[in-house]
Amino acid sequence: MLRALMRETGPEGRLPRVSELCDRLQVSLGTLDRVLERLEREGLVSRQRGRGLFVTAAINRKTVALVFGRGYDSGFTPFWLQIESKCRERVTAAGDRFRFFVDRWADSSETPSHDELDVALHAHEIDGLIVAAPSNLEQLAWLQNQGVPLVALTEWSEVPYRVLPNHDSLIKLAVEVAAKRAARHVLILAPNPTTRIPLETQLRERGIPFTAAELDFKRESLTHEEYGYRVMRDLLDRGLNADTVVSLDDVLTRGALMAIAQAGLTVGKDLTVITHANRNTPTLAPYARDLILIELDPEQLVVAAVDMLERLMLGRTPPQAKVLIDPVIRVSGP
Repeated sequence: MLRALMRETGPEGRLPRVSELCDRLQVSLGTLDRVLERLEREGLVSRQRGRGLFVTAAINRKTVALVFGRGYDSGFTPFWLQIESKCRERVTAAGDRFRFFVDRWADSSETPSHDELDVALHAHEIDGLIVAAPSNLEQLAWLQNQGVPLVALTEWSEVPYRVLPNHDSLIKLAVEVAAKRAARHVLILAPNPTTRIPLETQLRERGIPFTAAELDFKRESLTHEEYGYRVMRDLLDRGLNADTVVSLDDVLTRGALMAIAQAGLTVGKDLTVITHANRNTPTLAPYARDLILIELDPEQLVVAAVDMLERLMLGRTPPQAKVLIDPVIRVSGP
């Protein structure tokens, strides 16, 4: 209530006297004094002896929180570090405050396990949310119900405002490269059916034979890298006459490359590997010269998400409810 009053009063405006504030907010002098001390530490209010309480210019600064769910821990990738660091840079460069929560969430769909996030939202200390790697729709629904503008880095259409990689473009580029190189047989590593099925469809339309790995991350307690190693080893053990690998996950690819080397095969000579990669991350750096990388720039996702959120926090409607970030081929293998 006091923050709302301060925003209404505006920068450099004088707040009512302490006794009047106690009456208006129905709190004791001790309670009010503790809150004012906290607001002073945040730089939002100035107590001037003999003059009263004044709101500072910082009241117009927004606080943006980046919230990760369990996906942050699952098969950890440097992509998440890029998202966090670029988001922090973008928000603070605009003079706003940035907060970061890695939220592990309770099994209950009503309340998250992260007490600090819960308290901050209910104290109206957060003006906007960017949500990445959520665990489930219940978590997103809980956050949406807090009445704070929200942008999600997710494919779930239940979220009104989203920024996400253009997987259709990624698949199209991968298939075009495979066709251009006259691939005889493609091994597919795709983390989920939403990307695997369109890839299979386009390869079938081009008349390119393929074999897709069976992936079930919910059943297996493995990292993406461990999973990539296992499924590639199993595919190679089947003696398939394959000359091309298409992977839609960079960490899966890193595991697969270990299995390929263990089998005595050489990337670029025995197998062409076409893979998704995230720009400026070290995941595939040691192997990059031998791969065909279809790169996504995490910074582009952050810029689009922060720009969209800024509009929402100002009460404006973004020009697009969903923004797709296109990948590009950065490096061509031998």
